Amino acid sequence: VRSTGGDISHGLPNFEDETDYYNLTSQGEPRWNTPQYWCTEKGMQIAEGTGADLKSRFFSGEESIRLIADTEQRCSDTALSFLRGLEKEYLTIQYDAPMFDTLDPDVGPAVCESLFTDQEIRDTKAARLATVPNPSLAVGQAKALMQSLVGVGPAGPLTSITPDAQIDNEGDLYGAVGVLKTLSQMALYSAASETPWTTASASQLYQLIAYQHYFRSISDINAKKATNNAYLIAEVLQALKASGTNAPDNSIYVGHDGNLDGIATVLDLEWSIPPYESGQLLPTPPNSGFMFDLDLAANTVEVSYVYPVFIKNSNSGAAEANLTGILEQSIILPSISLSDLEKRIKDGLAQYSGATECYNGYMSTSRPRNFNDPEGDSGSEDNETSYFSAVVALSIILALTIIGIAAYAVVSWRRKKHNSSEPKFMGKDYKPSDQQFSTNEEGKKEMSVVTLDQLEQ
Repeated sequence: VRSTGGDISHGLPNFEDETDYYNLTSQGEPRWNTPQYWCTEKGMQIAEGTGADLKSRFFSGEESIRLIADTEQRCSDTALSFLRGLEKEYLTIQYDAPMFDTLDPDVGPAVCESLFTDQEIRDTKAARLATVPNPSLAVGQAKALMQSLVGVGPAGPLTSITPDAQIDNEGDLYGAVGVLKTLSQMALYSAASETPWTTASASQLYQLIAYQHYFRSISDINAKKATNNAYLIAEVLQALKASGTNAPDNSIYVGHDGNLDGIATVLDLEWSIPPYESGQLLPTPPNSGFMFDLDLAANTVEVSYVYPVFIKNSNSGAAEANLTGILEQSIILPSISLSDLEKRIKDGLAQYSGATECYNGYMSTSRPRNFNDPEGDSGSEDNETSYFSAVVALSIILALTIIGIAAYAVVSWRRKKHNSSEPKFMGKDYKPSDQQFSTNEEGKKEMSVVTLDQLEQ
């Protein structure tokens, strides 16, 4: 879970371009205690709980893990929180920004071209606006409910914002749905971080957050998202197809909800994850994602969606945060052969300009695909449990005094292993020496500052 930004750019009355959210409310700012778009403290606690849940339900604890993350702060914080929950804190995180955005990575140049046109993106958004059903709470009712929770700001009543939803000439979705998207995020993420910004009940929070998912379902299912995520989709497929004892048992990809949107775009997926409104709204709450579970014996894949339930009703009826990070699971595709999955990916990419070219670029590039066992344990050749599991979870809650969206993907074999190895640093057994500790004023040992050379030694 992360903190939110403050700007809203959706054609508000009395504001030509954009406005800060505090012009729309008398509530003031949520108590994030963190910079914008960073994880909140409770968000990181939730992510650590998710790591522990993944370990207890999907990993034996003796399996090797490879973790790849985007370079943004909230992704790094989420990855580290996962590793704590998995009890794998000593692992090295592999950062790969283009994996999570081929067109505008957080670090480095684009690795693919934008072969789609602005008109193509606009037409796709307009078509989805005409076909994606509205959330169950009508826009007028949602504006009135939000108004009752956040008050009236300098921009005037939320109920006066028009239009409800419209695609402008530049291809942007704007109107009341954009305002509801931002304010509902602030309400849900702050409540999930135990710093509630409103007095909304659990059911009200879930009704309102449907507008975030509605907005994204219209704006983010298109050729741009398919191209953005072509490398990630190719990487996950290659990880599923990897075989032999040198491949890691588990690979975790930590990215963003936009990555989930891209996977949904290419694979043409919908899912149901109560209490979130689902179907064509394609909900991607923080800490949620896709899981690909490959049966090596049958060579078939089960695709499911895993997600946390952040808010529950207390005995008093008020919303209460659920900090466990425990994941619910909803099956999307009960069984699809690996070859059919690959065909579905290629057929999906072909529907969007530039996506196939980007995918083929990944397949032909010499960029490293580090499928070697990251823990120095190649695993047993005894595939008695004979299952390979890939969890692609994007849209995570980060914590560190910040609420943020991130994403993760996990690829893993479930099989018997040799005895687990000792923690390693850069391939070497690593145990801190006594010289690397000092004693503080309270008589407790603390890690001393050491150089990288000293740490490597």
